[in-house]
Amino acid sequence: MYCNTNKLLGAMKERGFTQDALALASGMSKATLGRRMKNGNEFTIKEIESIRNAMGLSRNESISIFLCPDSLKYETNNAKQVSIMEYAGEKIM
Repeated sequence: MYCNTNKLLGAMKERGFTQDALALASGMSKATLGRRMKNGNEFTIKEIESIRNAMGLSRNESISIFLCPDSLKYETNNAKQVSIMEYAGEKIM
């Protein structure tokens, strides 16, 4: 899913996270997190959950950062097609 990088950076700053600290806390490699943030590249659902847990993001913050209009497409999750909105209803909300 594409993210609103500016909102993610703002949430990181509010919580005192550097990019390196967030990578470590979320279990992502520094290179992957940096690439995703630099280009607004797609984050996987697993990465979003890891970031959300590491940063303690609220439901609304997660939605505003990771559920941009461009991300309302389908992603494979556990070998089943799950729409992002279905996923949001089950996991984020």
